[in-house]
Amino acid sequence: MIDTRQILGAGVVGLALACSPLLCAPSLADTTEAPTADEPDVVVQIHSDSAETETEVETDETKEEIARLRKQKDLLAAQYELLLQQQRNEMVQLELEKQRLQAEAQVRQSRESRETMELKAELEKLSAEAQLRQAEQDSALSEVKTRVARLQADRQLSDAEREQQLADLRAEAQRMDAENQLMAKRVERTKLELAEAQAESDATLTELRRSLELRAEKDKISEIVIDDLSYSDEPFRDGVLYVSDRRIPLNGPIITGTADWVCERIHFFNNESNSRPIFIVIDNCPGGSVMQGYRIVKAIEESPAPVHVVVKSYAASMAAIITTLADHSYAYPNAIILHHQMASGFNGNMTQLAEQLANAREWERRLGEPVAAKMGVTLDDFRREMYEHNSNGDWEEFADEAVRLKWVNHVVSEIREDGIRKRPTSAAPRPWYFLLFGEAGSDEPRAAMNALQRDEKGRPFVQLPPLQPFDHYFMYDPNNFYRY
Repeated sequence: MIDTRQILGAGVVGLALACSPLLCAPSLADTTEAPTADEPDVVVQIHSDSAETETEVETDETKEEIARLRKQKDLLAAQYELLLQQQRNEMVQLELEKQRLQAEAQVRQSRESRETMELKAELEKLSAEAQLRQAEQDSALSEVKTRVARLQADRQLSDAEREQQLADLRAEAQRMDAENQLMAKRVERTKLELAEAQAESDATLTELRRSLELRAEKDKISEIVIDDLSYSDEPFRDGVLYVSDRRIPLNGPIITGTADWVCERIHFFNNESNSRPIFIVIDNCPGGSVMQGYRIVKAIEESPAPVHVVVKSYAASMAAIITTLADHSYAYPNAIILHHQMASGFNGNMTQLAEQLANAREWERRLGEPVAAKMGVTLDDFRREMYEHNSNGDWEEFADEAVRLKWVNHVVSEIREDGIRKRPTSAAPRPWYFLLFGEAGSDEPRAAMNALQRDEKGRPFVQLPPLQPFDHYFMYDPNNFYRY
């Protein structure tokens, strides 16, 4: 309980110091009724403020809440001081009123005593309410302090948890750094091991490549003859003809361009060496252009290096003239040499035909007279003997008889191709009728006729191609499958 006398005494002193009696002293009725009118507002304000302080405070707004509560506390303290000052003023007014009442009359003493008692009761009530408000304020402040303390504790706990989390993260980071360093070392070691393995693999591969290259080089060496080729000034010895790599093949018809092809090679071999023998090898040549053939004859005559003409199968017409007029000529015993009159086709009027015939006769003379002279006969005798030996004028002889007629100089029993220094890799020739079946992957043109045919009796057969001159089919065919 608050001592009313102390409050009244303090109020009198405060009132005396604060203001004069005329300005500050209200009437007793006003003093008695004012607190009662104001008290509900004060209490409501306190309860309202107390309700507001009971709201939930967010952690991140703690400081702002504390500041607000401090301002509220200061406001409540000011209100409380004002209330105390009002009580002091009221006590001073009561004391003055008491003195006035004692001076006025004893009549009013009982009433004043009664009023004083009521006033005391009211003051006690106010004091009790003030104490209640103070208690409520203390309780509210205590709750605020408790909440602030709790918030501080929660904050400290949160800070501690964060610190612990940071410590855990640091420890995890250190662990991960250690693991990364360990992993890096393992990776480095793995790289070194891989590098060593790669080096070993590279060394093995290098060795294998060297072995393969060596094998390839050996294979290449095995594909060629690496011994030096000897060039003899006398290639025909003891019935054997040694043909070097200074070799020019002459096969098929002599057409435009054949002379260039042969003569260029004769010139090249002469530029390489004008003493080593040159070989023109004829497998099968039916002759051809007299102008192209004559260029070949002149190239042979004018060659500083000796040119040796070799016939393996047959040489007819212009090819026979080339063979006969060569200073050095050879043939297998069964090779055939054929001479006949030059043939040609003419067109035009009679004068033109006569001119063309005269030109043809001049070519016959220029090419035929040297051959007849070598045989020791005249051109007319040579022409007459052609028809004596063959009704068509195609005079052919095997090489042994051709030697007697001086169409060829030597019969050879063996021809050694010393110039073939590289292993042959070309495919063997296939009969033309193989292509007619349309072999898979073949780019060669198909023949117009069908390969496999059937005769009038339904028996299958294959039509063989025409033979080259002087050739014959000599084959075992009991079923008459191959026909010609």
